[in-house]
Amino acid sequence: MSAAEQNEYESDVLTVDEVAAKLRVTRALVYTMIRRKKLPGVRRMGRVIRVSRAAIDQWIAEGDSRPGRPRETP
Repeated sequence: MSAAEQNEYESDVLTVDEVAAKLRVTRALVYTMIRRKKLPGVRRMGRVIRVSRAAIDQWIAEGDSRPGRPRETP
């Protein structure tokens, strides 16, 4: 993979720290959400965890931006 391809790939995925910052939650909560399969777009590569930026952005846009709280139903 070339350096340009690597940079493009890295911009398409987020680290656990970046997800935590984006959602304004702790790293521990992000790991809990991953373990409980409550976070979309998670990819594991051995011990490395990456999350799709597009999946997180869509998840937030759909109103699931408050992890750990039940969704409000109209």
